[in-house]
Amino acid sequence: MAQPHSTSTDPIHCGCVIHGDAYDWIYVDRLYNMLKRNLSAFGTFHVWTEADRPVPDHMVKHVLTPMPVRKGWWYKMQIFDPAHFQGNLLYFDLDTVIAGNLDWIRNCDPANFWCVKDFLYLQSYEGWHSINSSMMWFNTQRMAPVWHQFQELGAQGYRGDQDFLQAHVGSRRYFDTNRVVSWRWQACRGIEPDASVLVFHGQPKPHEVTDPEIVTLWC
Repeated sequence: MAQPHSTSTDPIHCGCVIHGDAYDWIYVDRLYNMLKRNLSAFGTFHVWTEADRPVPDHMVKHVLTPMPVRKGWWYKMQIFDPAHFQGNLLYFDLDTVIAGNLDWIRNCDPANFWCVKDFLYLQSYEGWHSINSSMMWFNTQRMAPVWHQFQELGAQGYRGDQDFLQAHVGSRRYFDTNRVVSWRWQACRGIEPDASVLVFHGQPKPHEVTDPEIVTLWC
C-alpha cells in the first residue's frame, strides 16, 4: 500500500480528466508537456477518460464509469476512487496553464486535502472559503471516504463537484494565493513572478488567448 506522505525524491503522480467533447486532446498533451518542464520530480501521468478514447503509452489510462449526470465535471469525482490509483495525486483541470516551477508542492503535506481557494474571494466576499477544484493535491487512500460518500449520496442537491467537496472534506488547505491565480481576474493584467499556475475558469480558454506569454507557456 502506498504511503500517504511523499519524500523529496519520490516521483509525483499527476493526473487529469477528459470526458466528452468540451476539450480537444491537445489540452492533455500540453498539460503533460507543461508539467514535465515545471516539475523536477515529474512521475507518472494519469488520464481518466472514456473506455473508447485512445491514450498514448507514456500515460496511464483509467476508464471512467458512466454516470447519470448532466454536467461532465461530475466525472472528476472518480479520481478519488482508490481502485484506480493508490497514493498521492497532483490533479489539474485541463484549462490550467503552468507558468512556473511547481516544486513547492513538496511543502504541502498530502495528509491534508489541498485545493484552490475559490476566486470569489477576489470580489471582496469577506471570509470566503469555498473550494475551486482546478488543482488538487491529495492522497487517494485518505480521501476514499469522500468517494464512498459520493457513491452513496450522488450528485443530487449539489451544483457541482466543488460543492460536494466543500460539504464533505473536513481537513483541507488552500494553495498559496500568490502561486495559483485567476487568469481573467488577475494574471491577464500581468503575470506576477510568484505565479506558478494560471486558472482559466470561465472564459476565455487557453487556446483562445493571443497574449504572446500565454502562447509560449501553453505549448
